[in-house]
Amino acid sequence: MYRNPASTSTEVYYKAIVEMPNVDRSYTEYIRRKRSVAQAINRQRCPKCPELGPIGPTDTDTFLSRRFGQADYLREQANGAIVKQSCCTSTPAPLPPPPPPQKPPKAWVSVAGFNNNGFGLDICYGNGYWLAVGNDGSNSGGNILYALTPVGPWMPAAGTLFTSGTGRGVAYGNGYWVAVGTHPLGDNILYNNDLNINNFIAVSGTPFGVGGNGNDIVYANGYWVAVGQDATGNNILYASTPTGLWAAASGTPFGVGGNGNDIAYANGYWVAVGQDAAGSNNILYASNPAGPWTASPGSPFGSYYGSSIAYGNGYWVSVGSDINGIVLLYASTPTGSWTAYTGPPFGGFDASIAYGNGYWVMVGQNNIGTNIVYATTPAGPWIPTSVFSGGTGNGIAYANGYWVAAGQDGANNIAYSKVI
Repeated sequence: MYRNPASTSTEVYYKAIVEMPNVDRSYTEYIRRKRSVAQAINRQRCPKCPELGPIGPTDTDTFLSRRFGQADYLREQANGAIVKQSCCTSTPAPLPPPPPPQKPPKAWVSVAGFNNNGFGLDICYGNGYWLAVGNDGSNSGGNILYALTPVGPWMPAAGTLFTSGTGRGVAYGNGYWVAVGTHPLGDNILYNNDLNINNFIAVSGTPFGVGGNGNDIVYANGYWVAVGQDATGNNILYASTPTGLWAAASGTPFGVGGNGNDIAYANGYWVAVGQDAAGSNNILYASNPAGPWTASPGSPFGSYYGSSIAYGNGYWVSVGSDINGIVLLYASTPTGSWTAYTGPPFGGFDASIAYGNGYWVMVGQNNIGTNIVYATTPAGPWIPTSVFSGGTGNGIAYANGYWVAAGQDGANNIAYSKVI
């Protein structure tokens, strides 16, 4: 028996009668006395039907019949009488076919990307292009690459490109490409709204300061938010447009001397991971990038650091390091406790994690060359696959039917897995 919370004038109850050819009359009178709404009899077998919930007293007969797959049913008339009625005896429409099984990202192809045995650190997709940032190995400024497909060819972008520095993070949003990294003169945030991926421009000022660095960037909910490090503790910056003023979040979130390594947005929260000067506040969250930023309870990575954060399928997942080595943590909300995966997935170090197409994929480095692992849930099991076998996986992203990774393995420092 259930109470209908929608009823305000009287308590309305109902109880489903499943697979019963007859109805006990005394029970029917009991239901009538309780001023019940329609009772189902001879209910069709339907294990896929929604769970029966409260039926409002104003619901129509046809609606009830179609909703619950009823052939015959009882209903209470306005005068209190219980009557039997029939409706909708045709065969219910068949359920839609299940979606095709999702293809795991287990077959990878590596391609040439950054020249001169350089390396890639981050990668993303937007507006028809893949962009990768890293270092071309020659300090010539070819530190931002683009391609129409991950198969290539990968071409160097034009403009101010972290010359004598390194690109560390890249994102697309609201008509702009924005990259963060290191530069000897402090040009550590660049932007571009050219559809041809040309003419990257440094934002005004030196957002992370001369000698500072940007490590990651994301666009969501009307803001660009970047994490990194500068000498004064301004390690989280935000702006509504990359061409405007970049402001520091209140309170030096990771502390003076600390650094933010990665950032993501979902479900109303900005979540950043890194390492603070005290070595404990390594996962921070905020509902507004301006702050305040609050540390997740329990110092999830101990006195060490978080290197990457992502959200997908109801979970926040972060990888990093603690006193026991590599660790993967997951939580349903950043405000609560984090659960550690017993593993670890890598024997070396974890660099980046992302979710897409039903899979979590993590890149990093271990001692046997399986530098990419994947799983359907953060609790595992994590399955290894081989790419960058002689080097390191640093960045990972999913879009448009492809998983694409940036890393280091001689000349082939970009890899892809086509899953759709």
